[in-house]
Amino acid sequence: MTQSFSNNAPIPRFSNQSPGTLNDELRSAEDLGIRPIKVGEAGFDDIINEGTVKWAVTTKLELFVIPKFLDVNNEIYHTVITLGEPVLAAGEAEIVGSNGLYILLTISNHSGHF
Repeated sequence: MTQSFSNNAPIPRFSNQSPGTLNDELRSAEDLGIRPIKVGEAGFDDIINEGTVKWAVTTKLELFVIPKFLDVNNEIYHTVITLGEPVLAAGEAEIVGSNGLYILLTISNHSGHF
């Protein structure tokens, strides 16, 4: 099913381009304790102020973020945000702030999976 804007134009969806690695990516994120977070949820301020985040808008029009890296050796993949399900948009961002006051420093649509 395709969603549409109020003018009935279809909203494109982007599918996971690396489905063969999904199970390993999800298992790794679970082992590392990574879970997607919405703006304003507990932990959001910590994640954004630690460095680059990966973001995705789900097909339910929800925006989630995860850290890009847990540490130097562990990059977290976009697929963790939606468990491999399609997205409406995805990318990376640099955000700073706290307590509902945020500044978007950079944003891109860079994703190796979507």
